[in-house]
Amino acid sequence: MSSEFDQSTFAATTMDTQSGEDDVASYGYLGRYRLDRMIGHGAMGAVFEAFDATLGRTIAIKTLYTQTDASQGGFDSAMVDAAILQEARAAATLNHPHIVTVYDAGRAPSSMLGRELPYVAMELLHGSDLRQRMTAGPPMAQREAVALVGKLALALDHAHKAGVLHRDIKPANVFMSKTNGPKILDFGLAKFTARATLAAQLGNTASSSVVAGSPQYMSPEMVLSVNDPSVVVDQRSDVFSLGVVLYELLCGKQPFTAPTLELLQQRIVKSPPDAPHVVNPAIPRELSDIVLNALDKKPEDRYRSAAQLARELRRWGASPAAGVDAKSATDTEADLQHSRPMLDAAASPAKTSLKTASLDDHSALNRDSHALQAALVAKSAAASHSASRAPLMWAGLAGIVAVTSALFIWQATSKPTLPTRAAT
Repeated sequence: MSSEFDQSTFAATTMDTQSGEDDVASYGYLGRYRLDRMIGHGAMGAVFEAFDATLGRTIAIKTLYTQTDASQGGFDSAMVDAAILQEARAAATLNHPHIVTVYDAGRAPSSMLGRELPYVAMELLHGSDLRQRMTAGPPMAQREAVALVGKLALALDHAHKAGVLHRDIKPANVFMSKTNGPKILDFGLAKFTARATLAAQLGNTASSSVVAGSPQYMSPEMVLSVNDPSVVVDQRSDVFSLGVVLYELLCGKQPFTAPTLELLQQRIVKSPPDAPHVVNPAIPRELSDIVLNALDKKPEDRYRSAAQLARELRRWGASPAAGVDAKSATDTEADLQHSRPMLDAAASPAKTSLKTASLDDHSALNRDSHALQAALVAKSAAASHSASRAPLMWAGLAGIVAVTSALFIWQATSKPTLPTRAAT
């Protein structure tokens, strides 16, 4: 049975309405919302840029494909009516800078289709999702990936404390806003959106059980809960899914892959992933261990909360090891150039003392020469130390100590020239 919301119907209507100059809305109205432009669409629904005529603001509207016959792989309308409103309204209570703001949710009549559609109204964002960023952009640096996932973990923790689970954390549900940083999308919708994905992969033969979560990012307990409703799925499931995202950002591959859905689920439940530092030797062992902890098969051995994962990532990000891979040769040379004037100034007293020393005192001159050489060696050592990321102040101090010691030795061992007494 065809879905209530037919993509081809909207496309054809768009072509027709665009030919008329008096037409304002390309996709008609959904309740009080004017659907102006389709932003994107997928297996589960479509997203529109819309205008709220009541409040006079531009927003985003997400509609869901529904079917009256749930056996066809869509959403049962009665289930959507009862459950999606409860989930979306719970998500609307969340107020966090890294969670998309939900304004409204419900069912409203479509002026174009002549029947009601379920929808969620939310803030309009500009940018792209994390999946697009990972596909089109260069690989994300370790520190950037850790910082990003740390922000997402704090956002999840905020939702968990409000009693809201996401159940479908994946790159496509993380929006990289151009102005406000990352935003987690689709809170309250994940319980329903995975059904169409699973139905497509199983050739429209999915069971009647509603499975939340994109398969590659599902936690072991979520996989097990499909056939065993007694399996507990709590906030640690979202931690696992976020660990999969971090693994993919760092390693450039997903930790669990398989040619079939059944085999994929088996690997998620039973097979440990390759350690990130083994897949990518540039990943520090400590960071690799953090990822593996988030991906532990047993929820009780995993980070107990998203906040704990965020703390571990923040602690690693503040450690010296986190900055080693980010230090470029250009930065090292810049540090060295910065240190040279200070080191030259520290060595200048020794050069001056050589000019003013008595030329008759060869031993003192030799000692000064050695002192200058020692100062220059100290300068070279300090510069090398700077290149290895030691604080510049210690390099300057080493040069000053070397020069001061040389001057002290010269003054202590120099013999003053006595005046010649006349013969009596």
